[in-house]
Amino acid sequence: MIEFSHLYKSYDKKIHALKDINLKIGAGEFVFLTGPSGAGKSTFFKMITGYDQPTSGKIIVGNFDLNNIKESDLADYRRKLGIVFQDFKLLPDRTVYENVCLPLKIQKHHESFIKKRALEVLDLVGLSEKIEQFPEYLSGGEQQRTAIARAIIHQPGVLIADEPTGNLDPEMSSKIIDVFEKVCAQGTTVVIATHDHELVKRKNKKVIELMNGSVNKMSL
Repeated sequence: MIEFSHLYKSYDKKIHALKDINLKIGAGEFVFLTGPSGAGKSTFFKMITGYDQPTSGKIIVGNFDLNNIKESDLADYRRKLGIVFQDFKLLPDRTVYENVCLPLKIQKHHESFIKKRALEVLDLVGLSEKIEQFPEYLSGGEQQRTAIARAIIHQPGVLIADEPTGNLDPEMSSKIIDVFEKVCAQGTTVVIATHDHELVKRKNKKVIELMNGSVNKMSL
């Protein structure tokens, strides 16, 4: 599903964000991406989403060769992804419900299906009582869960999440990971960047640890 082959990413020929990354993440796998700040996790995600290109090497996601993908195909590719950004990227002039519905609106699904699916995922993340609220009136944790609901509503082939439990208490963090596990069980490949080592220890999942732009170790 996701394959990095001798992938390097450098900036200004001096900063080596990723160095000789070689790994495969299978379809339907659940993976934790760990490592200290500056280890290369954000660049790793930029490679997967196509928001940046490798300096050398290859990355393939599903049937897409991201080294050679046409600009016209990038939008279609990204519609197949679910992305939970660290800063949420919610639209401030849209309600929780409207933010969550966006991926299905873009895909032009029927309104009745959109409503049904939106209510399902909002219930899943515990936001059924907040659907008419605007982002500015939500707590950080509620904004985080809204972003997660939006990322999973269209049942993406690949879901990547950057510190999705960073603003949540331990109980809610555990519930959100349970949500990701349910999504994964339905066939979605899930990659989660996290600094929460206790969370990683509690879950028996594949772990990729980055250190100074290289894969330091992999488990499972």
